[in-house]
Amino acid sequence: MRIFLWITMFFVCLCLQPHAAYADARNPLLVEGKQALFQRVITHPGVLATRTPGGVATESLPAFTPLYVYGKRNLDGVQWLEVSPSAKASTTLWIEARYSSPWDKSLTMLFADRMSRDPVFFFESRDALNALVSAENLPDRLATLKRIYAEGRGAEASLTAMEPADSAVPQKNFYLMPVFDYSEEYQDYNLRLLKIGCINPAKNNQQKQGGHSKKEKCRAGIVFIIDTTISMGPYIEQIKKFISSSYNALETSDISNHVSFGIVGFRNNTKHDSNIEYISRVFSPLTPVGNRNSLESTLQFLNEATVSTHSFDEDAFAGIKTAIDDLDWSQYEVKVAVLLTDAGAIRNTDPLSSTGMNEEEMAAFLARKGVRLVVTHLQTGAAKRHGLKTIIRQYEKLTRMDDANVKSTYVPIPAEDTSKATALLNRVAEALVGVVKKIITDVEKGRPIQKPVATAEATPEQEAARLASYIGYAAQLEFLGKQRNSQAPGML
Repeated sequence: MRIFLWITMFFVCLCLQPHAAYADARNPLLVEGKQALFQRVITHPGVLATRTPGGVATESLPAFTPLYVYGKRNLDGVQWLEVSPSAKASTTLWIEARYSSPWDKSLTMLFADRMSRDPVFFFESRDALNALVSAENLPDRLATLKRIYAEGRGAEASLTAMEPADSAVPQKNFYLMPVFDYSEEYQDYNLRLLKIGCINPAKNNQQKQGGHSKKEKCRAGIVFIIDTTISMGPYIEQIKKFISSSYNALETSDISNHVSFGIVGFRNNTKHDSNIEYISRVFSPLTPVGNRNSLESTLQFLNEATVSTHSFDEDAFAGIKTAIDDLDWSQYEVKVAVLLTDAGAIRNTDPLSSTGMNEEEMAAFLARKGVRLVVTHLQTGAAKRHGLKTIIRQYEKLTRMDDANVKSTYVPIPAEDTSKATALLNRVAEALVGVVKKIITDVEKGRPIQKPVATAEATPEQEAARLASYIGYAAQLEFLGKQRNSQAPGML
């Protein structure tokens, strides 16, 4: 198995649901010394299954299939394993042990978003990896490794493979990598060493990399998800003005048809009071700037509610879900949703939650859809009286990023002075749109991608621009990855 460096990755725990229990169902073998942890294995390529140990093969199993172990038998010097994908099995199969690897930790791994991290390096030996992470000047050593790998000399440093440096691997080309062991000895340096299993996801994938399969336009979709409850009244008119001014800035540019805006409003559950009118509503689908009239005509209907909702927190998750489910994001490479609210989000613990989701589940939902959420939170006096710290934690968790330079995409806006807050809100939104405009222009003109420079947080609009630059960098890498059909590192 390969050992490689993990800088900013995330784990996915793969949990198999047990089948319905039958009268003769059995439990798997326990891991030695454990009371509740079952033995599991991961299959290798080419594994064949039989009904009895040493019998005739009845089926082939896909590589990286997780299986529970129910028994072991040595037959003529060959070790066989009795296995099943179920944690409660009434029927089992047998495989040769040499075509599997023990997998008791039940963890898998995917490549994390390319916000600011370096490409991942895969090493044949742990000694080579230790030599890297203990180097006196790690950045210089990483640069050297990138160069020698590009020159085809990776074997000199026991470097087996490297994630593409100038593009991101499209989601369809990802594959799960089982984690067999890990070390936290370098945890204080934001490094973790993993022992993983890896196979080539496609034949000759290294030959596929590089070159442009087709020339496409890079398009951006930006959806504003707006809290339209009573307390947001002072800000809604300013949001309308901002959208109009954004059109003014973009409609005369040569990318006017490459940037689209959409608008979704949200309130809270109408079961509390039917006069709330809606939980969430699409006011405008994603519409190119060049068609501004069709979108601006809907702005007149975007107004605050006339009655109060059942809680200070509103159903922001409903607004997010509507924006993702009911709008067509398929033609956009840059996908950004901007939530504007002065309240927290009701979650699954509230009986009037329409989604039944919490912030972790909503974050996972956004990740699956490939839409990046920026939360712009107006910290009003009312928010401070209703558990501001709890709201901040909630939105930071919702927008959490596994990245050294971007911890979350939460932007707080001091809002005790309404006039100052509205002016600041406009500048934040302008900063976001300005960065998106630059991203599209750079791609259109073929300018090289510039990795954002890490900076300290400053004013809200500077922080918004900083976050947008990282989002844009990741989106550009993804766009180029799709054009080039970039592949995950291929290893047998």
